[in-house]
Amino acid sequence: MNIKLRLDFEITPRARQALRSVLFCILLPVAVFAGTSSIANAWTSDTTWIASGQPLSSTKLRTVLVEADARLAALEAASVTSSTNLERIERVMIGAGCSSISQSGPWLTLTNNGPGDCTMLFTSGTFSATPTCVGTSNGTNGSWPRYAYVVKVNGLNGTGNPDVSAARVRHMVVDTASAAPNAGIVNEAFSMICIGPR
Repeated sequence: MNIKLRLDFEITPRARQALRSVLFCILLPVAVFAGTSSIANAWTSDTTWIASGQPLSSTKLRTVLVEADARLAALEAASVTSSTNLERIERVMIGAGCSSISQSGPWLTLTNNGPGDCTMLFTSGTFSATPTCVGTSNGTNGSWPRYAYVVKVNGLNGTGNPDVSAARVRHMVVDTASAAPNAGIVNEAFSMICIGPR
């Protein structure tokens, strides 16, 4: 003879809550420990720069990023201007015959108008308005203070101010010891810096 017994248990709401509390207290520390271990392993593990193949720890990476952030902040502070637009700075060293000895980029082309007389044609889009251009002489035709060198910056016709597309520059020297000093053209190297809105 087989006897089958069927037992039904019903957990009261209070017992159910107690069971949840017990499981929570047991499982939570385990989950926290596992998660902390994963984070710790991820933080202390090394990564590799693909370009150079040099290992870099996460601590080193953080140091590099903090330093980069500090340099960017210093650069922004040093580049403060009252202009509402971004300012563009370009340079060129012009040699005899209006040849470009060196320049910051393809921001201009030079046309020779004669000894020490050059036209700077700004590449389209370099400046959005007329830039301010100043010149510095590298002349060796005579020594200071007797000889005063000047780089004169004008518009295309040799007078007035430059415009957004071009400027005419002339390298001149004055013999201050002369009874009637006049500025003469010097066919020697000089440098230009132009600053204007982009």
